[in-house]
Amino acid sequence: MPSIEKLHTLLQTFNREPNHFGIEARIPFGDGNPSAWEALVRDWEKAGASHISLNTMGFEFMKPGDHIAAIQTFMKAIDGNPIQPMKKEKP
Repeated sequence: MPSIEKLHTLLQTFNREPNHFGIEARIPFGDGNPSAWEALVRDWEKAGASHISLNTMGFEFMKPGDHIAAIQTFMKAIDGNPIQPMKKEKP
């Protein structure tokens, strides 16, 4: 992803280690298709994302419980562990 490459270049310009700088990917709930979520999580992980969030807004959920159920469905579909934790080097 060119934007991530640009970010890494900027971080290095300011003496920041790209591996210590988190990247959060926002994944839309969409039509609730687990295969689409898995592909997006995999692609973001390859790109270097350290965090994933699921956007459930705007998908006609009427109650807070609907959003929670959508998040639970998402977590179950991606085995509850979408991305490995960032590796931090000890100083």
